[in-house]
Amino acid sequence: MTLEPHLTREQLDCFIEYATSVLRSREAGQDVSPALEEFLAAVYAKGFVVPYDWISAYALHARDLEDAALLQSMDLDAFRRAAITHLRMDRFSEGHLKHLLQTGYFAAMAERARQLRTTLRGTP
Repeated sequence: MTLEPHLTREQLDCFIEYATSVLRSREAGQDVSPALEEFLAAVYAKGFVVPYDWISAYALHARDLEDAALLQSMDLDAFRRAAITHLRMDRFSEGHLKHLLQTGYFAAMAERARQLRTTLRGTP
């Protein structure tokens, strides 16, 4: 079942823009905390995060949720579900997104979002 409402180009662009900002801060050796806070605020404000039983998804697929190779095969809806799970995890487990930055998974999410952007032709 696809998440509702459907993801828009504007929401995915927001994810990409702010994720890229986080990655630039990290590459520059800066504290990423402010950039991560901006990223979270922006994606929540744009409606990227929608109600979804992410806790069940995490319980069933915890190991898969940090598999960058699997991430690259996800369609748009699966990507959004995985991203929401990670965003919500950070709310309940402080430092989760920083962990994803250290492992390279956060960068892989940003790259997959850029790839999936091309599938959103015709959406606002």
